Amino acid sequence: MAKKESNSRFGEVKSSRVKFHSGEPIFVVRGSDPFATGTIIEYARRCEREGAAREVVDEVFDLAMRVAEWQRQHPDLVTPLPE
Repeated sequence: MAKKESNSRFGEVKSSRVKFHSGEPIFVVRGSDPFATGTIIEYARRCEREGAAREVVDEVFDLAMRVAEWQRQHPDLVTPLPE
């Protein structure tokens, strides 16, 4: 069996709900990332501008608000930016 190669310091992402294509790059924004809320809001706005279904846009905005609330409740877990 071939070893999976990764050029990222972040490793692999696995999901029990979504099947990723072999070698497909995946980008994850964690709730502990100080830029998470803004990044997700920008993605929601882009979805909206590009005509995504309202349900999708609302779900993404809802996720941004959940992340913001989590960060407010756990400020000690929001990681500082790497230097």
